[in-house]
Amino acid sequence: MEPFNIRIKTGSKDTTLTILPLDNETDYKVIYNGAIIGAVSKSAESWSVLPDDQVEAGDLPLYKTKYGEASSDVILEGDTLVQIGSEIDHQSHLI
Repeated sequence: MEPFNIRIKTGSKDTTLTILPLDNETDYKVIYNGAIIGAVSKSAESWSVLPDDQVEAGDLPLYKTKYGEASSDVILEGDTLVQIGSEIDHQSHLI
């Protein structure tokens, strides 16, 4: 599967993320503003965040939070994780 973009709601704005599927077809790197913010994994019907030590950056830098701009940061938890998982599921069904 090729990388693809998704759009999610963060606060009151839409945020575009790039999703980079990994070889095992259940794990995906999540890229924001050209840097990796983490990776998510699907098991059965639920999504979880992979621990940072299991995420290889490769050619991309790891995302660094900009202090004072927390409203623009994407945090992989709660509703954001659910939205990302739903969008990945949707894109996977389109292929």
